[in-house]
Amino acid sequence: MIWRCYDSFEDLSYISMYGKSEDFTHWANAGGWSSIMPIIYNSDLVETGKLDIFGMYEKVRKSKYGYKIKRTKGISCGDDYIEMEVYK
Repeated sequence: MIWRCYDSFEDLSYISMYGKSEDFTHWANAGGWSSIMPIIYNSDLVETGKLDIFGMYEKVRKSKYGYKIKRTKGISCGDDYIEMEVYK
């Protein structure tokens, strides 16, 4: 999945406090998407609209094969938006 955000609070806050960054600063966005993807693709949420939160949490927490994030653009680095590739 390619994910973009045009108003990232992490990057905008970083710029207001420290100025432009040499490295990406959107850590929460990256962590959030790497955690959400297994829930979407390893459950029957899409088909049934229901989710066993506790069961899914245990499954995701114990998994050795999670999703990874490659950050490709960042507002704090001078780009117009943040962009991440989420992959397995």
